[in-house]
Amino acid sequence: MSLRLSEDKARLEVAPTCGHYILKPEPSRFAFVPQNEHLTMRLAELAGIEVPPLGLVELRDGAIAYLIKRFDRLDDETKLQVEDFCQLAQLTSKDKYHGSGELCVRILRKYASEPLVEIRKLFKVLLFSWWSSNGDQHLKNFSLLKTVEGLWRLAPAYDLVCTRLPIPTDRELALPILGKKSKLTGQHWLDFAEYCRIPKRAAEQLLREQIEALPSSIQYIHNSLLPEDLKTKYKIIVRQNTKSLE
Repeated sequence: MSLRLSEDKARLEVAPTCGHYILKPEPSRFAFVPQNEHLTMRLAELAGIEVPPLGLVELRDGAIAYLIKRFDRLDDETKLQVEDFCQLAQLTSKDKYHGSGELCVRILRKYASEPLVEIRKLFKVLLFSWWSSNGDQHLKNFSLLKTVEGLWRLAPAYDLVCTRLPIPTDRELALPILGKKSKLTGQHWLDFAEYCRIPKRAAEQLLREQIEALPSSIQYIHNSLLPEDLKTKYKIIVRQNTKSLE
């Protein structure tokens, strides 16, 4: 649901057009998805990934919903141009899973104003998505954003969720890395970094930063609004994936 602040800025109201916020209530099929997405986005921020302003809100019936500010709307109502990677790859929405990490890199090499900078950002998001067991990070969940200066940059991260919490058998990655969607190791990520043309020492530092984020991430999970059983599962997931990187 698209929302905007009321004129007196005292409440959020439905905005069929020109909305500045997106509200995501809990879906009927899966429980605690708003809390899951909020936590996962905060963990991404902890890992040094840019995310929009976001939070959780309590609805009148007591339900919890996820709220995020749109990164393509400025306060003066200016709408920034956004192109998702499915569009840039000239694929239809139904083909959003028909891609790879390498395809995303090639898209940035072709369209980003500063490809080396944006590819490194992409590497961090892909690494984090695997680390947090996000099996739904498809091509439409990556976008290029045209800044007011006219530069094409990777948009802030969005739609990050640990899909293995609601779907325990879910894949580890939606888009393969070097042909692999699961059972990746630190060496696989270093090999992918080589494809990205990230120097080995810089790539090792990126992996080290994700590994070193574990203690703080565990605390974030502990303090989240997830129920205790899902907190325990999430902690197990990130500990196991961190070990695979070491």
